[in-house]
Amino acid sequence: MTDYFSNIELIIALNPPKNISIFPQNKTEMNVYCSILTILTAVFAGLLVIDVFTTTLVLNMGGTELNPLMAGIASQPWLHLLIKTVFAVFIVLLACQAEHIKQHSGAVILIAACSMFLVVAVHNIRVVLFTFLG
Repeated sequence: MTDYFSNIELIIALNPPKNISIFPQNKTEMNVYCSILTILTAVFAGLLVIDVFTTTLVLNMGGTELNPLMAGIASQPWLHLLIKTVFAVFIVLLACQAEHIKQHSGAVILIAACSMFLVVAVHNIRVVLFTFLG
């Protein structure tokens, strides 16, 4: 069995596939992919702003911060926004670095971050609406 796999590895080494690239093949593909990453970054930034805004609303209505790491920070909106901005820059830089290592990994990181903060934003909006509506 190992001889079979060794032969396949030798064949691949001697005849590498011609069209394998870790980046998009043409300028159109690259532009589309860069646009997707830009949109994901904008969505992520927007979700962080929504998080700060809605958290501030909830705290002003007498609610509490559920994240113990952010409890002391969330009561100060400008500090909260600054911390979220630093976090966003870190995540975007991480996504860019990952993209250089493995194609599409940057998009996966940004999608995961957007998903997490979408849940937070929806929760905060729900709390604000239920408080206003009674």
